[in-house]
Amino acid sequence: MATTSSPSTSIPTHNVISMLDECVTICTDGEKRYSEAANETRDLVLKELFLEYSRQRQDLVAALRAEIDKLGGISRHAGTATGAMHRGFMAIRSAVENHQPSAILAECERGERGALLRYDRVLRRAPLEMLSAELRAMLVSQRASIKAAHDDMLRRLAQH
Repeated sequence: MATTSSPSTSIPTHNVISMLDECVTICTDGEKRYSEAANETRDLVLKELFLEYSRQRQDLVAALRAEIDKLGGISRHAGTATGAMHRGFMAIRSAVENHQPSAILAECERGERGALLRYDRVLRRAPLEMLSAELRAMLVSQRASIKAAHDDMLRRLAQH
């Protein structure tokens, strides 16, 4: 069984691939959520912001899939049913609340909060110190990007 090496221990490669694939799922849900938010808002500033965050998530997914490829794996995920339901709820809420920016921002914030919880749960399964320095840095950076987007949604929500 192949393993990734670190100074203190190693993790079976299939476990790392599984962890990365779950992160692909989380980021794909975010990409689709922000794309849906861009479609739902009438505010041009928010539309551009949501498209920017959607592109950012596309980049995160691409980086994760590149790591999975390096490890000889295949990414099997393209989002979750829960993510699809959340996007549907966001569309309904937006329509009911007449495409109000605060409603869309609130749903994006809620999605980001969930993404952070899921990312943290994935990272607890394989503590960062057990991963290669390169992979650890990538995952920490990706989590920070999700956290920054979450904080941005909170800040913008407070302004509306």
